[in-house]
Amino acid sequence: MKTQTLDTLAGQIAQAALRTFVHLCPQVRESPREKIEPALAAMRAASRGVLDELMSHLKEAPWIAQPAYQLAVLTLAEAGVKAFREQESAL
Repeated sequence: MKTQTLDTLAGQIAQAALRTFVHLCPQVRESPREKIEPALAAMRAASRGVLDELMSHLKEAPWIAQPAYQLAVLTLAEAGVKAFREQESAL
């Protein structure tokens, strides 16, 4: 896959994951940046592994592209949700 195409795909996944994260944790909209940052960092940390897994799925079974994309989005969003909720419970 071309680098530009991969970058575009990664950007689309990141945007969808962020929208999903906000949908699952609507209180994020009213939270200060410093409270949200650990969740965003968790999503960034998970992104490389998620993209590698997505590419593996696409190479092995290209017919499951849509479910693999959705899995990538949900996996990143869940990393953010988990980190955000852990930080909330620590306060």
